[in-house]
Amino acid sequence: MAASTSHVMYLILRRDLTTALQWPLGAVCTQAAHAASASIWLFRDDPNTIAYTADLDHMHKVTLGVDSEEEIRKVESKLVERKIDHKVWIEDGFPVCIALKPYPKDEVKNALLSGNATLTQPHVPGFSPSEVGSEERRSDYCPSGFLGRQIRRR
Repeated sequence: MAASTSHVMYLILRRDLTTALQWPLGAVCTQAAHAASASIWLFRDDPNTIAYTADLDHMHKVTLGVDSEEEIRKVESKLVERKIDHKVWIEDGFPVCIALKPYPKDEVKNALLSGNATLTQPHVPGFSPSEVGSEERRSDYCPSGFLGRQIRRR
């Protein structure tokens, strides 16, 4: 497998978009796609991004969630403080998703998760965890965010 398997792009989405704000799931997926695309473009000349995109069929993303705008702003501050390159996607005037530049998994995982107790796997309203994917799949590599597997409505 190509070098891209050791690289990962983390996406951090606001959970309240589908709950309190009642955005459709498709709209939230679109925000993640915007953030990921923008991050890839912004950091297109970075060696990690080049390695990540070298094998398009094996790119990995991990999607994490926060509960609110306040929480996503806290995560953004920590990323800036830790000098972790990222793109904050703004929609309708407020932050909805953060996409980190692709990094070697081991390099950024601990920096991202340490001290960020609010970062957890997103919940897809109306779906059980088993319909979204296995615990291992959701907590490690999750191609295309939390919709890595086909999900069925109950």
